[in-house]
Amino acid sequence: MKKKNITIKDVADSAQVSIATVSRVLNNPEKVKQDTLDKVNGAIRQLKYDSASLKLKADAKDTQLVTIFMPTIFSESLSEIARGAQEELEKNGVDAVIWNANENAQNEMKGISNLLKYNMDGAIFISSCVEDFSLEEIASHIPSAAIERMVRPETDIDAICVDAEQGMELLVDYLYGLGHRKFGMICGDISSSPVGVKTRALKKALTDRDIPWDPSCVISSGWTIGSGFQGVEQLLHYHKDVTAIICISDVLAVGALSAVQHLGLSCPEDVSIVGLDNMPSSEFLYPRLTTLSYSGYYMGQMAARSILDRFQGLEQPRTTTMLPMQIIERESAGKAK
Repeated sequence: MKKKNITIKDVADSAQVSIATVSRVLNNPEKVKQDTLDKVNGAIRQLKYDSASLKLKADAKDTQLVTIFMPTIFSESLSEIARGAQEELEKNGVDAVIWNANENAQNEMKGISNLLKYNMDGAIFISSCVEDFSLEEIASHIPSAAIERMVRPETDIDAICVDAEQGMELLVDYLYGLGHRKFGMICGDISSSPVGVKTRALKKALTDRDIPWDPSCVISSGWTIGSGFQGVEQLLHYHKDVTAIICISDVLAVGALSAVQHLGLSCPEDVSIVGLDNMPSSEFLYPRLTTLSYSGYYMGQMAARSILDRFQGLEQPRTTTMLPMQIIERESAGKAK
């Protein structure tokens, strides 16, 4: 019977570390914690394989490669997150590639299935265009981080999210102070887990102020400018008394502003529009867009740092980081009629 060729993956599985960690042990052991060194070298001995020969295989792939998953490349805010991650990785000698799901669940799942097939070293998942699924299998093989995406507590993956509850409290307080009592929401895709988190945060912020929660005022629209336009048309057709519309992204808010004008209304005199994510072009719209802001670039950097730490054999417990948000006050929100 032909003897099975031992691979780097076999060693990684035996030592219960990532493939990238095995490569680091073979090439830069001085950068790896002693207990990780012991685990990997112990696995090599147990598998009775020549580490010099294994190193040649590791050297054949001389650059570590991380895939950055995006639901779409046409979002300024998501692109800013990806830029932060990519620049942080490349600054530390790690290459990065973008997988664009193009807002298609099958495309995203195809990219995920390719991660292990093509021996990628790490993965960063920015939001999602599919319903929640476990990243546990991926994270058990390669270092992984998730941005604006819910992960199960038992999954060994670091998560970086905005503090939706704090952000919605801030926003509702601001609009409440302007006299608004009837709110609508253009939420993108209600099946997305980050959208669910933000929708529940809005509901809590409203009910805490004794404002009735009306789920029919929440429009699951899609993610494009056209989606925002159609969502506002639908919302105001059935709820003409809405005075403040919260859009879950600035892209949707662009369409919302256009829809308000198309309906013969004025913003903010008749309807206030606010966004969420402060994309770079938001301050150049007319009227300039009031929005909730957070540092997408910094979120990308944090995710990249998480991957880099795990490459260095720092087998740390998973963490969830919640970043606060702040209001950028511009002209698209005003006093209620």
